[in-house]
Amino acid sequence: MMTIMTNSRVNYKRLKSLKDLRAERLRIAREVYYKKAEILDDIEQVQELFTPDYWMGMLTRKVGNLTSTSGMLATGYDLVSSLIKKKRKKKARKRR
Repeated sequence: MMTIMTNSRVNYKRLKSLKDLRAERLRIAREVYYKKAEILDDIEQVQELFTPDYWMGMLTRKVGNLTSTSGMLATGYDLVSSLIKKKRKKKARKRR
């Protein structure tokens, strides 16, 4: 069984009645309940990392980024290439 640590401590000296003790126990029980729910959410997120769907989605996004980057590079190369060709044609006209 897993032990869940809470952030707060009980100051037993300030508990003066059974009612105070019950209220403190209820507060701690509530805190443990929420911590447990938080831990279960974390476990679900970690388990999702090991599913094939997650990895396929990651691979698809990476390939999508790669194709958009390669498309931008190709467009940039075409632009620079056309500028160089224009400059060469201009130099060739000046030489005639």
